[in-house]
Amino acid sequence: ALFARACLEATKSYQRQAVVYWIPALKIIQARFEPKLADLYWLISGNSLIPPGHEGQFRDAIQFGLCDSWILPVYTLSAQLEATVRRALKSAGEATRQLSKGREDELLIHDLLRKPALCGILGKDLVFHLRCVLTEKAGLNLRNDAAHGLLDDAQVNQYGVIIWALALKMLCSRVEETEL
Repeated sequence: ALFARACLEATKSYQRQAVVYWIPALKIIQARFEPKLADLYWLISGNSLIPPGHEGQFRDAIQFGLCDSWILPVYTLSAQLEATVRRALKSAGEATRQLSKGREDELLIHDLLRKPALCGILGKDLVFHLRCVLTEKAGLNLRNDAAHGLLDDAQVNQYGVIIWALALKMLCSRVEETEL
């Protein structure tokens, strides 16, 4: 009950931050600069969280967000953030698959985000935010809602900036770490 309450409060905070900080900042970027795909090279290229072959999906989702278009970021990033979590765990030697009924299946994102090792890899704050945005019913539950087509246009526009900002935070934290 405590975690659900914290997740609900965090979700309200994301929505306030989107209106007060992220969208106004995005408008300033759009007014002063003309963001291009090449401008994202530093963020995407060689980022240890992005699985090989997924760079274009991240680049396009981030670029569409810079253009204030949220459909691609919502549907792409809700899946690709799962891929980054899976890659981070695999890189640390953690299992991301389990044997079930005689076959090996990928663990669900819900289970991956609950692996204790993930907090040591990404940090407990980032894992908390990923859970609230992607999988928790008390949060946005965006991974499920996007995968099942449950989001209306207003939700896509509202939640798009939230998952976009979370993806930027996650990717930038890894860039900072590798450049030190």
